[in-house]
Amino acid sequence: MFAERLTLTSLLLTTAARGVPFFRLEQHRRERMFQRAGIHAFHAELPNGRVRYWAGGPTDARPLLMVHGFGGDALFGWYTQGEFSKDRFILVPDLLWFGDSVGAVPDYSPEYQAETLMQLMDHLGVREFDVAGISYGGFVALGIADRFPDRVGKLVIVDSPGHVYTLDDYHAMLDRIGLDSITEMVVPDDMRGVKRLMKLAYHRPPPVPSFVARDVYANLFVQHKAEKVRLLDNLIARADPARRPDYNPTQPTLIVWGEHDILFPLALAHRLADAIGPLAQVHVVPSANHAPNMERPENFNRAVRAFLAQPGRTARLASVAK
Repeated sequence: MFAERLTLTSLLLTTAARGVPFFRLEQHRRERMFQRAGIHAFHAELPNGRVRYWAGGPTDARPLLMVHGFGGDALFGWYTQGEFSKDRFILVPDLLWFGDSVGAVPDYSPEYQAETLMQLMDHLGVREFDVAGISYGGFVALGIADRFPDRVGKLVIVDSPGHVYTLDDYHAMLDRIGLDSITEMVVPDDMRGVKRLMKLAYHRPPPVPSFVARDVYANLFVQHKAEKVRLLDNLIARADPARRPDYNPTQPTLIVWGEHDILFPLALAHRLADAIGPLAQVHVVPSANHAPNMERPENFNRAVRAFLAQPGRTARLASVAK
C-alpha cells in the first residue's frame, strides 16, 4: 500500500507539472500492470450486448471469472489482482453499462448481468470455472453460482451481502453515511461526489485533489449514468422481502471483507456465511474498508489464491452430503 501511495503521489505531481489528464495517466498505468501480467483486452458481440473483457494466463489453467462492482470497470476494479494470472486463466469483463460494455436491451437486473457473463463463457468455450465478485459484482457472482452449480467450482464474495441484505440494512447504511439514497454516492453527480466515494471506499483514502476528482468524474461516471442508476434501483428493490432471491450456492465459498467496511458492516459477512452454511468461510482484511483488494492487495491476494488452490469441490460436497 505504501508503494501504491508513492506511485499516486508521483502521478499527481506529473499531472500538475505537465498538464496531462490524471485519468489518462492512471488508466495507462493500470493497463501496463495487466499487460505485464499477460492480460489483454478483447471484445465479444453477445446476444445480450457488446462486452469488453480482459483475459490472460496459462490457457490450460483453471479459469477464474472476476466481476467488478460500481465505481469503475474491470480494469479499475481488479488491476491489483494481475498476479492471479500466474496460475489461473483469468477473465475480467466490464459489466453491461460499465467501461466499454453496452447492453442490447434495457434489462437492469443482476440476473441479466449473470446471463450475459455466461454467454461470454460459452462464447469462449469455457465450461467449468471459479468466480469472484466484489460489491455489486458479488450479487452477480452469487446468481451465477446458484443458477449454474455444475459449472462453478468455487465462489469468492468480496464485501457483498447478497441475498441476506434487507431494507433495514439499507436504511441503517444511509443513516451512517448521511445520505438519502445510495445513488448519491456510487453514481456521483460531480467531483465532490467522487471525493466522498473515495472516503467511503478506503479506510485511509489517498489524496484526491479537485482537479483529479473532476477528471475521474468525467471519465468514469458520466457515461451511461442513467443506466447505472437503474441498475442500483433494481438492486435496492431486491432488498424487499417479497423480491429477495433465495440463493443456495453449493460451492465452497470464501467471503472476504474489509474490517472497517462502512457500507456493509462486517456482521453482514458472518450473516451471509451462516446463510450459505458449512461450505462458507470468512476472511477479514484488517485496516481496509469497502475495497480490500485495492487497499490491502497483498493480504487479499494471498487469501484468495490460497483458497482457490485448495483441493477441488467434489470431495467437499461429498462430505457435506453425508
